[in-house]
Amino acid sequence: MNYYMDGVTQELVDECKPLLEFNNRETGFLPREANPYWEAFIGNDNYTLATMKDDDANIVGYALFCIGPWSHYKDLIALQQLTFFVLPEFRKYALKFLRFTEEVYQERVDVILQSAVLGSRFGDVLESRGYTPLNIDYIKELP
Repeated sequence: MNYYMDGVTQELVDECKPLLEFNNRETGFLPREANPYWEAFIGNDNYTLATMKDDDANIVGYALFCIGPWSHYKDLIALQQLTFFVLPEFRKYALKFLRFTEEVYQERVDVILQSAVLGSRFGDVLESRGYTPLNIDYIKELP
């Protein structure tokens, strides 16, 4: 496995789209096709896209992050994960991918905020790495 952290580009977004659809089918909470607001991320220096590629250079995992002052403590720089997904057959490498994303930023940020879908095992993985549960988000689609 090879791990990369890059700015968000249209090329990377296009490469990640098949995984995004799989992720949405697996964890999506709204009965609709995923349609991220990529325009806000592409070329924006506050966002990075980590990718995990197999030996044939196919993307098998991705994670989108925002970096900047934490909304609760403006003097702390936060790396906030917006999504983290690895195809099921490659999840045995997910911990290495997680470590990679932490190591890339350990000198540049004060805190890392991660999220996990309820019912997934990712929360357990995060807690085993020293993360503390902070919030549970709720969603309601309005008519």
